[in-house]
Amino acid sequence: MRSPRITASALATLTLSALALPGCRSVDPLTTSPSGPKQTAPKETWTHELTQDEPWYENPAQGRPPNGTMRKGTKVRVDNPAGSYTEVLSDDGVRGYVSSTSPQPL
Repeated sequence: MRSPRITASALATLTLSALALPGCRSVDPLTTSPSGPKQTAPKETWTHELTQDEPWYENPAQGRPPNGTMRKGTKVRVDNPAGSYTEVLSDDGVRGYVSSTSPQPL
């Protein structure tokens, strides 16, 4: 029995089709960094600073533990005061709700 022979053309077609697998996407080198894309704002948009470590929440009426903690001194932009909680964007790209008493104007 003879083993099948693959031509250079067939090999090139097979290689190209393997590179175009469904579900794959290209990476935009202008918007992706080694650490990944991050939601940030220019420094001049920071309007407030946190006066103490603050737990932050994804939603102001969240019925589960906080998503994390923003540290004292973190620069934030106040986006949406919502009663006892305020939506902020932090200088390290975290968006969430913190106690309205902590952000103090710069």
